[in-house]
Amino acid sequence: MGESSAKHLRGESMADVVFSGSATRKPVQQASVELVFDNSDGRIGGQYAAYAEISIRRVVNREGVSTYSLNGTRCRRADITQIFLGTGAGARSYAVIEQGMISRIVEARPDDLRAFIEEAAGISKYKARRHETENRIANTRDNLQRVTDLRDELGRQTARLAEQARAAEIHRSLTAEQSVLQSRLLAVRARLLRATLAEALRQCERAAAGAVDAGQQEQAAARRLADTREARERLQAAASEAQQQNFAAAAAVARAEQDLQHLRDRRARIESGRQQLGQEQARATERLTADRAALAEHAASLAALSPRLDEARTRAEALQQGLTGTEAAAGESARAWETHLRVAAELVRHERVELTRLQQLDARLAEAAERLATLGRTRQALEAQSAAARPEDIEARLQEIATALSAAQQAAEARRTALDEARTRQRECSQQLAEVRGGIQHRRGQLASLEGTQVQALGKQAGNVREWLRQRGEPRGLRLAETLEVAAGWEQAVEAALGSRLELLWLEREGDNVAELDLPAGVVGVLTAAPAASAAAAAPDCLAARVRGAPLVLEWLAAITVVEDTPAALTRLAEAAALPAVLTRAGVWVGRGWTWQPLVRAGQQAGVLVRERDLRGLRAGIEELEVLAVGHTEALGVAQSRVESLQREEREAEPTLRRLREDQARLASEAAAMRARLEQIQQRLEAEYAAEREIEGGRARILEEREAVAVRLAECQRALPDMETERERLQAERMGLERAVQEGRQAAREAREIVHRLELESTRATQLVNAERAAIERGETALAEAVLRANSLREELAQLQAPETALLATREDALQTRFLAEQAAQEARNRVAAADHALTEAEAAHAEALTLARAAQQRLEGTRLDERTASVRLADLEQEATELGVELSAAEAAVTGEETEGALREQLERIARRIARLGNINLAAIDEHREALTRKTFLDAQHADLTAALETLETAIRTIDRETRARFQTTLERVDAGFQRLFPRLFGGGSASLRLLGDNLLDAGIGVTAQPPGKRNGTIHLLSGGEKALTAIALIFAIFELNPAPFCLLDEVDAPLDDPNVLRLCELLK
Repeated sequence: MGESSAKHLRGESMADVVFSGSATRKPVQQASVELVFDNSDGRIGGQYAAYAEISIRRVVNREGVSTYSLNGTRCRRADITQIFLGTGAGARSYAVIEQGMISRIVEARPDDLRAFIEEAAGISKYKARRHETENRIANTRDNLQRVTDLRDELGRQTARLAEQARAAEIHRSLTAEQSVLQSRLLAVRARLLRATLAEALRQCERAAAGAVDAGQQEQAAARRLADTREARERLQAAASEAQQQNFAAAAAVARAEQDLQHLRDRRARIESGRQQLGQEQARATERLTADRAALAEHAASLAALSPRLDEARTRAEALQQGLTGTEAAAGESARAWETHLRVAAELVRHERVELTRLQQLDARLAEAAERLATLGRTRQALEAQSAAARPEDIEARLQEIATALSAAQQAAEARRTALDEARTRQRECSQQLAEVRGGIQHRRGQLASLEGTQVQALGKQAGNVREWLRQRGEPRGLRLAETLEVAAGWEQAVEAALGSRLELLWLEREGDNVAELDLPAGVVGVLTAAPAASAAAAAPDCLAARVRGAPLVLEWLAAITVVEDTPAALTRLAEAAALPAVLTRAGVWVGRGWTWQPLVRAGQQAGVLVRERDLRGLRAGIEELEVLAVGHTEALGVAQSRVESLQREEREAEPTLRRLREDQARLASEAAAMRARLEQIQQRLEAEYAAEREIEGGRARILEEREAVAVRLAECQRALPDMETERERLQAERMGLERAVQEGRQAAREAREIVHRLELESTRATQLVNAERAAIERGETALAEAVLRANSLREELAQLQAPETALLATREDALQTRFLAEQAAQEARNRVAAADHALTEAEAAHAEALTLARAAQQRLEGTRLDERTASVRLADLEQEATELGVELSAAEAAVTGEETEGALREQLERIARRIARLGNINLAAIDEHREALTRKTFLDAQHADLTAALETLETAIRTIDRETRARFQTTLERVDAGFQRLFPRLFGGGSASLRLLGDNLLDAGIGVTAQPPGKRNGTIHLLSGGEKALTAIALIFAIFELNPAPFCLLDEVDAPLDDPNVLRLCELLK
């Protein structure tokens, strides 16, 4: 239901619990589980106490998301966990024992065992609430700290704002005074400005009249100037027209002269062309004649070159053939030379190699001799080192240390043996002490159980009786049954004889008048103390003979005849006719014809004397065991002292032993190093001897090889002169052939050059012939074209005679027209100059009038500007007065005539200086100070509330702790009692108990002590798997007896058990 780990559900994710489908069913999208609990007894309290049933449902979808609902209402997983706290079915429940969990319960950590007791006590919800309360306290403390910080900061801020508010008040009063003075200053200035404005209006009227007069004069001058300008423009237009006519006449003259000049230039060009053309015809005739003569000359030269070219080609071919034979002979000679050089080089190389080899062998011989000398010196040094080394000294010292170390180790081994024995003795004493203490605890448990039963049986639990005995100085408050000593086996008979008188109070103080005692309710009767007496004088067949106690009791019992059993009783009655009845050992009254056994209420007198005997035996056994415990404790102390002494001796001997071991290791290392060094020296000597033998053998081989090399070198040196003679012969032959080849090549090259030169001359002659022929053709063509052009120029020159006469007449007419136009234009320019002079005079008069008008206008503008300035300044003053909240007219009426602007300004400056001395003013400080005081008051109240809440939470914590301690102590005692009762029932004996592992009931862990019958284990971990399972089952059932959960699931709890223990478990479950 509440598992969040998919691994514990045997899956990889929570989505694995959703059905994925099969061959016959489709997959679903979610899995759900619902549990319904009966809450008719209201065990689940709180808001769900009114519900008779509690339904809890969990739904898991394929995304692995879980949703929880409580009575159909969606809720959190924590809400469900909160409901089950203290019911035994919570998150740390003892109601669900998983597979393999039963054996781990008793081996669990003390805190985990405590969780089971807390769940049984129902205080897990208190712990959850305590945790929540602690979190709230922590949050409250944090809030309180923040509130305290805010209060402190706000206190400092309030003090600062108070100073600023005081300065703001002063600033406000000075500002108000400043505003009054400013309003009065504005009124004085407004009064002055109104006077200035009235004067400016008067000046403006006078300036306006002057400006009107000057404007009229300027307008008259402007009209005259306009008339003058109009007349000048008319004259200027007439002059421009005359000038245009003059320009047209001059253009006509220029065109006529230009046409005439163009005609003359064209005729001159034609004449020049005719002259050039005639010169070209003459030059072309000369070139044509020269080209024809050159053509004849070149043709003759070409005919003479052909025989010479054929002869040169024949001679070049003959020389080339001879050169080929000479080059073949030279090639053979070169190959022979190269072969000779190669052989000679090989011989020289062999000579050099053998010479180098001989030098190397000589160097190797010298090196071998040097190495022999070095090896001799090294061998001598190694022999000296070997002789100087004395390993026997180190061996002797090492033997001494080994002897001392052996003695020390033997002593250490003896100490360790003694220490092991002492520790064994300590463990034995500890185990014996634990067994004795366990026996004491077990007997005390039995004693407590029997005492409780005895107290209940004898009615000693009444509080009023204990108080009565305490007031009378009778702290023990013994009953009669506790003062009797009954022979073994006769307890039932005595109980049947005495009955309820066994509950009589036994007062130890003698001489008390029983009749005068005010006995409390519930007391059967009282007997005063008397020395215990024996029944030695009583009849052997009476009951008093088997009892030792108060005389009165013996008197009661002396009248009762006892027998072993009912047949003996019948026999005794038959023998003694005076006996009315006899009592059997089993407590049966046998009379004449009747049998009666007193019925007693269960839990009262039945077995009182037997229990009293057992109680005396248990007390005696406890005293004996306590004596044994004291002896074992003393023996344990002696063993511990012995262990500590041996450990101290071992610690003291450890440095010496460590030093001896270090010396032994050091000397062993030195001896090993010396032996290794000697071995190295010996190996080096052997290596030196071997090297000497190898060098001697190598030296002999080098000498043999040197002789062979010397022989080969002599052979090479003898062959060198023959090779030199052959080389000279081949060289002379080769040089002769090379000279012949060079001469043949030179002659062939010269012949080829002659052929080439003749071929070039023939080609050049051919080209010249062709060029002369082309030149002749071009000359003839050019001469024909020149004749045609000369005829064309002659005709064009004849055509130019008529146009020249017409152009001369046109030029004369244009010159006459230009003269008349120039005269008319000059007259028009003179009239325009007169008009310009008149215009200048009119413009000067207009300028003077305009200057006067502008001056008048400027005066008018100045007066108007003064008027507007005064108006604007007055409006500004009114705006300032409005901003100050002052009615300017009322302020003017309030000021007196003695107040001046300077005095008011001086007063304002003094106030301004006072304001400036205040510095920066926070004008909002007054409101801020008021708000800060309000906030501080609120924070003070919050601080008080948080302090009260903290005290309330701490009180709740103390209440929870007190309730937790009480419930936990009670639950632990009751579970322990149940555990001690169920453990012997499951095991057929033995003892077990729970114990606190600390003094603090709030967090102390729980330990389990269990000793099956016939087994002395020091710890719970020494038990077998089945014993652990039975111990855990006893603990779980003890918890269930106290606080049963709504259900209980036991998964394979019998797996570690054998068949007899399984039967016991089944009986317990039934």
